[in-house]
Amino acid sequence: MRKYIFVCCLVLFSPLCFSGEWYIVGSGKSEAKIDTAMLEVKLWKFLDAESKATFMPKEIYKFQYKFVDKNEIYINALCVSRAAVDDIGALPDFTSEQLTKDFIDVFDGGSCFFGVKFNIKRNKFSELRINGHA
Repeated sequence: MRKYIFVCCLVLFSPLCFSGEWYIVGSGKSEAKIDTAMLEVKLWKFLDAESKATFMPKEIYKFQYKFVDKNEIYINALCVSRAAVDDIGALPDFTSEQLTKDFIDVFDGGSCFFGVKFNIKRNKFSELRINGHA
């Protein structure tokens, strides 16, 4: 019985285990309601299936998203560190205002920075772009 309860709790709360911070870019209004916790679960499953890249721990990513049209969003993922970090690929933390104003463009840093489109109607990801390495 204990195992059953543990498994049920694990399944119910798994989206919350690594749900990062999500910021809508632009006006702050969304054309459709986006469940970012569930979207993130789907995103990591997609990355596991479609990419051979090694990603940083899920907890250090912040996500920006913007509607391309009413059915599609673009997601920008960033490794962000609250402390000064010497590692290549980690940025200092950004304010909420900076993250909602415009996409943060990073031109290197490997899998710490990636972008992908998500079609809301089809429930599918496409156009995965992982940054190059220094």
